[in-house]
Order: sequence, then C-alpha cells, then structure tokens
Amino acid sequence: MIRSNEPVALSGGCIAALGTFDGVHLGHRRVLADAAGAGLPVAVVTFAQHPQSVLGGPAKQRLFSPERCDALFEKLGIAAVVRLDFAAIRDMSPDAFLAMLVGRMGAKGFACGYNFRFGRGAEGDAAALAAYCKKRELFCSVSEPVSAGGGIVSSSRIREAVAAGEMETAAQMLGAPYCIEGPVEHGDARGRLLGFPTVNQALEEGCVLPRFGVYAARVNLNGKEYPAVTNVGVRPTFGAPRPLAESHVIGFEGDLYGEGVAVALKRFLREERKFDSPEALIAQMRADAEQAAK
Repeated sequence: MIRSNEPVALSGGCIAALGTFDGVHLGHRRVLADAAGAGLPVAVVTFAQHPQSVLGGPAKQRLFSPERCDALFEKLGIAAVVRLDFAAIRDMSPDAFLAMLVGRMGAKGFACGYNFRFGRGAEGDAAALAAYCKKRELFCSVSEPVSAGGGIVSSSRIREAVAAGEMETAAQMLGAPYCIEGPVEHGDARGRLLGFPTVNQALEEGCVLPRFGVYAARVNLNGKEYPAVTNVGVRPTFGAPRPLAESHVIGFEGDLYGEGVAVALKRFLREERKFDSPEALIAQMRADAEQAAK
C-alpha cells in the first residue's frame, strides 16, 4: 500500500475515497466498500491535520494514530492513502479540489459519506460531488449512514463511548473491539512483586483516553487468546508520571518486552482508586482477575 502526503497517480486510475476516516469504523468501511464497487483500486484521500484545528477550532482527539489506521486500510485492500496538508488546499473551490485529484491522481471517480463537505468554506457537499461527477461522466458513490450501537455511527460517538468506558458500544460501531496497541515497556516490576505481572503500554499521544479504571480484556499472544484484566490510568496507590495501560494476562507466562501487543478492552469493571495498603490492592486485584476471567 502506498502512503503519501501528496497526490499520487495509480496505474490505470483509481477511485478517490474522501473523508477523515478516523478509526476506520463501520461508516467508513461502507464508503470504502461502495468505492470498490467500481472495480478500480481505491485510494483514501484524507488530511494530515483535522480541518478544525487548522481553521482555529478545538483540536479533536483521534480515535487511532495514522499508523493504526493505515494497518486497517491495508487489511481492507486499499491501494493508497494520501494525507493532504489541509492548510495548503483549504482555499480551493470544491471543483478545483476535485479537478486537482483527477489531474494528479488519475481519479476516475469519487466516493464519500452522506455528510462529507469539502472545498473553500466547506462549500462542497455530497450533492455537489455527484453533480461534478455526472457532468464529467465519472463514477460517484455517496454512502448512506450506518446505524449501530444505538444510533448513526460516527467518530464523535465512538470517542464519547471510549471516554465513558462504554466499550461494548464502541465495539459495535468500530466493527471490532477497541484496542490499546503498542510495544510493551519496562515498568517498575511492582506488579510482579505483588504476584500480578503486567504488560505495560503507553497510551497513544493525541488519541482519546479511555475512561480511567479497570477493564476485562482479551489479548492474543502467539495465536492463542487469553483473558486479561487491564488498568488504564495513573495508578493512584503508587503513582505514575503519565497515563498508561497495565494488563495482567491470565494464564500467560513469558517475556513480552519490546513486542507489539493489542489489548482489546471488553468491559469496564470499576473506577480506578487508591488503596490504603498493598494487601488491600492485592485482594482487589484477585477479585478483578476472577471477574475478568468470567
């Protein structure tokens, strides 16, 4: 899969799928599947920065890092991902923006979601895209909204669910469990000393933080799935310099330092809290592990 910050031409042309694609959720997947219906390679065209951050609005937290999104795109068979500098194209008219993609990428058509807007002042919408494509005999697909998790799927709703610890709802909209991914870091070995060795991972900078607390989780290691209990937060009993995820993988013994691990948060169990003694913490950890295993 090609990754670029500039429009790239694909041999034989492509269908340009337009959108923010934060999280590659079920709504995004509908757009990509509809784009693939043209029978040409699909190129995702998105932005390196969220448009709101460039226009002076509050910067939105991402669901996943660009690298994680790229891994999902690759699994879906996307041919290229182009992340444009929004500041460089913000003043282009809708028609000029589309013409630029036709000229520089060889786009034979476009796909977007029902609520996508583009061009100077967000003047362009799905109807404008359809009119542009009809006039030039280009393929056009405007995808209808997808419903899951009690409403229309959107990145905003998923962010809200993750921040509230509602992982079942987030998973319904994502089409897969919400995962914390990243290399296993060395910690202070306190969990091992307490009899609960943990997999320690930093939380991705700039991404939405899950609700601090303890979760029932699942971890796939070497092709085998294990139950786990994961604490997300700052360890109030002992303190942590930054938020992190600590997962005790039930039934696993081994060294995972430096390895990339995906911890799927399945269900919120309880709030993170400070304990009066290590013994009280150990007792609660045992109870958490039993509940997570069930």
